[in-house]
Amino acid sequence: MKSNQRPTSYGFRHTFIDEMKKLDVSEHIVAQLVGHSNPNITYGRYGKDVQVKALLQYLEKIEYDI
Repeated sequence: MKSNQRPTSYGFRHTFIDEMKKLDVSEHIVAQLVGHSNPNITYGRYGKDVQVKALLQYLEKIEYDI
């Protein structure tokens, strides 16, 4: 949130979902926590993209048997 903005419930909702996404909480769990009846909307509409550094942990798990 920008320093000249007042906190809003809408902003809190976005921040909460962003933090849950960073913690790798399953989307259907977060959807229930925020009251979404359609769990597919939670990370699609809310939540910033995951940072590349966070994505790297998943890429490092890939192993190719060559």
